[in-house]
This record gives sequence, C-alpha cells and structure tokens, in this order.
Amino acid sequence: MDSIDKMVKSTVHVLLCKPDYLKPEDFGSGCLINYREKCFFLSVAHVTNKPDLNVYLETNLPPEEGTSPIQPIGGLFTFNVFKINDTTDTEELIEKLDNPTKPIDITFAEIKTPIKLISSKIDFGKFIVEESERIIIEIKDVIDPSEDETYGFFGNIRQDYKDKYLVRTPTLKYPLKYHHGQGKIMKFTYPEKLDNKKDFEGCSGAPILDSKGNLVALACTVATGSKIIIGYPIRECLKLIDMTIDTNQL
Repeated sequence: MDSIDKMVKSTVHVLLCKPDYLKPEDFGSGCLINYREKCFFLSVAHVTNKPDLNVYLETNLPPEEGTSPIQPIGGLFTFNVFKINDTTDTEELIEKLDNPTKPIDITFAEIKTPIKLISSKIDFGKFIVEESERIIIEIKDVIDPSEDETYGFFGNIRQDYKDKYLVRTPTLKYPLKYHHGQGKIMKFTYPEKLDNKKDFEGCSGAPILDSKGNLVALACTVATGSKIIIGYPIRECLKLIDMTIDTNQL
C-alpha cells in the first residue's frame, strides 16, 4: 500500500493548452526529482513537444488568493540522436545537425522556484489514497530494475469534456513485471493483453516505481496486441541531466 500511495502522489499531471486559451487540449504525466541539489520536472518528449501548445502542471489548488489550478512550465530540454562516425566531415556534420534523426523520448526542466502541487484524494474502491502534497522523488530512491520485483504507475485516462467540465478516469497499472532492457528502453509486462491504447493515454511520462517505492523508469508507450509496456530508464535520463549541467546549460 505504501508503494501504491507513492505511485499516485509522485505522479504530476501535465496539461497542454493554447497560449491564449487555457483549456487543456492534450494530457500526460511526469514527476519531480531532487538531483544534484536541484529539483527537476521529468516527462517524455512526445507529451510536451506539441506545436502551438504550452505545457502546464496541474496544481489542484483552489483558484483563490492568487493561486492557479495550473502552473506553466518552461525551459524544457529535449535531445535528438545523431549518427556520427570517424569519417563524418564538416559538411556532413552540418547536414546532420540540420536534419537530426529520431528524438530521444525524454524531457526535463529545472524547477527554480518551488511549486506547490496537490495530489487529490482518490477512492479506488478497495483502498483510498488521501489528499496530500505531491511527493518529490529523492535520488537515493533511483535503482535498476529486477525481474524479482513488481512495478506500477498511475495516471488519468479517457479525458473528455461534458459541457464545460473536464472528466477523467484515474487508473493504476499494477502489477507489472520487468521483462528486459534493450538499449535506452525497458520492457515491462502487464497481466492482461493491451488491446486499447485509450486505457493508457494520459499516463505517458508517469514514474514507474517498484513495490518498495523506488523509481526505475518513466512510462512511454504500450505495444497494443501484446502485454508489453515500454519505459525510459531513469538512469539514462540522469545522464542527460548530467550532460546539461556539466556543459553549463543549466
């Protein structure tokens, strides 16, 4: 129960809106982590990289006393993959920089000013997760996955409007088992076949935690028609953050 509580309370809901009209049009998830004496927001790039839409975090604060139910988040870093070898000359390098290959599906931003985010009370039927402030994950709780552990993540799915009200379904995807790692992805198996992507849309970027509350990956996508859920390894994300800090971009 403690790990499920943390899965819910560490998940930050991401909303995407037009700059001049704050009605959420797309949705995703993410989390906050303390690393190298800084606080970072983490998510996946296919959630945040939407043309003409700005990225906001859901605060769940009442719109009173100057507070807002959504908080803009800027300064997001993303990366592309470049294939360069010893024979790559300057002209070819410039061409590759202008025409990058597949982007890395990870994004992050430093939270320079503390943001208050609230995790709402959720009744799952068999148990209740009480309202609290969002949990910021500590670096000591980042580990490598194990086939002996169980994993899970939380998010909101089936986002829709009824009149002017946004209706969503909270979902807990548990238990998952670690299948294997392959390059910069981790594969997990779900107990049931994944037939409908709508049962997961809105969870992309959610932290994948084990039964002890340790973080191993961010949820990326599902392979419909199978039992496979793909995550991006947190340790790989931390390498990108290291590179960004060490090259004085942060």
